[in-house]
Amino acid sequence: MQIFEIAIITSALAILSGLVLGMVLLLLQRRALTRQVELQRQDMQANQIAVYGMAKHLRGLQKMVDDQNVVDRQMDNVEQLISSGADVATLADELGVSRTEAEIITHIRPLRSAGVTARRG
Repeated sequence: MQIFEIAIITSALAILSGLVLGMVLLLLQRRALTRQVELQRQDMQANQIAVYGMAKHLRGLQKMVDDQNVVDRQMDNVEQLISSGADVATLADELGVSRTEAEIITHIRPLRSAGVTARRG
């Protein structure tokens, strides 16, 4: 019977050592997974910051394009008003500028047109 008891004790020790080894492996795996999750969290946070920065930059670029479109439309409006023979008072009212600014616009416009024609020709 002594061999039988030794076999049982040996089996119990083998099972116990297997359980301990399994627990150690599980703890090591958990540690590795925790590191991976933390690295992914950091990557995700960095990506969110980058996307926010890119979105902010794109909004700024879009505002610049929109502002330029407004300026282009205003210039087209000035050209139409001047071409149709609008006087300084009408220009000031239509453009929402002072009479002095309207006078400056009427003086600059012919000069700009002459400069553009000279460069093209």
